[in-house]
Amino acid sequence: MDYLRGCKASGNSEILAVKLNNFTMLYSLWDQAHYMYGTIGDYMAHPVHDANDLYIIRGDIFALTYEKC
Repeated sequence: MDYLRGCKASGNSEILAVKLNNFTMLYSLWDQAHYMYGTIGDYMAHPVHDANDLYIIRGDIFALTYEKC
């Protein structure tokens, strides 16, 4: 949790996110048969009000759609 930073999307939804320093495979609770793949520079994030919902956002998309809170 020390590495997470607050961010805000254009639709006022807030997330906590961390920039990935390693290649990462993330299995979600809603689809445990498939994984999301993150590379260095992508972000792992979750909504502020739902710590169980984790996902990966591509680094280039993150820069366009989120801003610091």
